[in-house]
Formats: sequence, C-alpha cells, structure tokens
Amino acid sequence: LEFRRVLFRSADSANCEVVSIMDVPDAVSSFESVSADLASNSNLKYSTFAKGGQILRTDIQVEVNGEGAHCDLNGLALLTDESQYYGHTLVNHKVPGATSNQLYKNVLNGKARAEYNGLVTVFPKAHQTDSVQANRNLLVSDDARIFARPQLRIDADDVTCAHGSNTGQLSEEA
Repeated sequence: LEFRRVLFRSADSANCEVVSIMDVPDAVSSFESVSADLASNSNLKYSTFAKGGQILRTDIQVEVNGEGAHCDLNGLALLTDESQYYGHTLVNHKVPGATSNQLYKNVLNGKARAEYNGLVTVFPKAHQTDSVQANRNLLVSDDARIFARPQLRIDADDVTCAHGSNTGQLSEEA
C-alpha cells in the first residue's frame, strides 16, 4: 500500500509543475491526495499517470483564491486485467478572473474499471471565470467499464464554463 499527500500553497505570481507517476505492481494499491491554494497570478500544472496496481486513486482539490490564477489538471490511466482507478477533482473558483483546465483520459482493457468524478464550483463573486473540464475514455475490451461524472456548479454571471465526457470502443477494423 502506498499513500502520498501533496500540499501546494502559492505566493503571488508563483509557478509550479508536478508530474505524478503511479506505476505499481499488480497486487499493490496506491492513493494520492493533493491540496492546492492558488494566489493571484499563480499557475499550477499537475499531471497524473496511472498504470498497473490493484486500486489506484487520486483526489485533487484546488482552491482558486487569487485573481488571474490558473490551474491545469491532467491525467492518463492505462489499465488492464482487473485494475481500478478513481480520479476525483474539485476546483473551487472563489475570485473573479481566474481560469482552469482539466483533461483526464483512460484506456481500459480486460476487466479494468475507472471512475472520473470532477466538480468545478464557481462561487457567487467569481465573475469572468473560464473553466473547461473534459474526460475522454477508450474501452479496448467488452468487459472494461468507465463511470464518468464531470460536473459544474455555477453561482456567478459572466462566466465561460464547459464540461463533457466521451467514451468509445475500437472497431474491429481498427
């Protein structure tokens, strides 16, 4: 069993890029918890790669507390056999003029299972928020399953927000 906790609290105009690799043996489970607090004009890019393992889980929470702040959250899970991956994200936009992008992709084979559960919350005074949340999934076998829940909660006017999920299989010809 592996467990990682990542804390990031930025100063104004700070930049941080993190790549997290969860490549573990089949009988091992790995859990990761990430908390970030973004100040004005700061940037965070957090990318997760998950492969192998019995159960893999990533929980990411970003508090956008500074105007002009930006975060990119990216994830890729390559699963086979009976591996399971759970990717959960929460981005809270609390101030105006901040942006966020999320892109999570899963490729599943065998009896693999994956879940993407993402929520972007735009608080009442967070006007001019620009947020995109996307989940793309490829099922290589008939027994693989994905559960996708991209969500938006918008309590402000004058925002640009989008979310979506696509899941598909390869054709016999491909």
